[in-house]
Amino acid sequence: MIEATEAIVLRWYPVTNTSRMVVWYTRDNGRVTTLIKGSQRPKSPFLGQFDLFYTCELLFYSREKNEVHHCREVSPMKVRSRLRTDWRACASASFFSDMIWRTCPPRAQHPEIFDLLDLVLDELHDHGTRSALLFWFELTLLQNLGQAPQLTYCIDCGLELLPGDHVIHFSLDRGAVICGACNITGHSKAAEITPAVRALLSRLQSAKHPEEIRNLHITRAQIKEAGKLMGRFMEYHMDTNFDSQRYALGIMLKKTPVPHPQS
Repeated sequence: MIEATEAIVLRWYPVTNTSRMVVWYTRDNGRVTTLIKGSQRPKSPFLGQFDLFYTCELLFYSREKNEVHHCREVSPMKVRSRLRTDWRACASASFFSDMIWRTCPPRAQHPEIFDLLDLVLDELHDHGTRSALLFWFELTLLQNLGQAPQLTYCIDCGLELLPGDHVIHFSLDRGAVICGACNITGHSKAAEITPAVRALLSRLQSAKHPEEIRNLHITRAQIKEAGKLMGRFMEYHMDTNFDSQRYALGIMLKKTPVPHPQS
């Protein structure tokens, strides 16, 4: 059966000198993998039609009993050239693609996840990367997957946590915050979270669009704490590693070297 859909390139790898295997996230079919034969030949109609982070129109032959499908036609809709010249934006885009590849099973239809990835890649291309966008993407994707952390109320007593509350813990296994009174005996899988980072993540979680957090300032210390906490939480509940998150945040925190003036 021939299927047509919008698709974003998550990753690709060579099969032969001229053929490529491409992993896509599609609007109508979730994650699919296609074989594109002869795509690197000089006169191939596929040459230059797909690359990492492209959004394309994809036409492929669907095979029910095989996870590898055959690509018939592909045409780029958005190429996002900045993601091939801005190394920080590229690192963030790589993390976004890797997280979706690891958390979304083949052929599971989630058009809202396609729209989320398409949106954040556009945001990276138009405005560059920043830590707020990375954390917003994590929290929004977790919401769509039904794994969102609860950051506003204590999971045990229901107390609403306020910005001035100082003793707060986050339960990794329960995915929720615990106030100081309820965690008085300690919890083996609870990590302390500062009020500023809890308030930051809660604000990001409530945002509906990247433009709402475009000018949000986050300190280096908050980036490190939030990155470690979110990384541990995702690895615990998704049962996979997210080294790509640590790499993206590490690159984001690096200072751009200042060129020495030529004498």
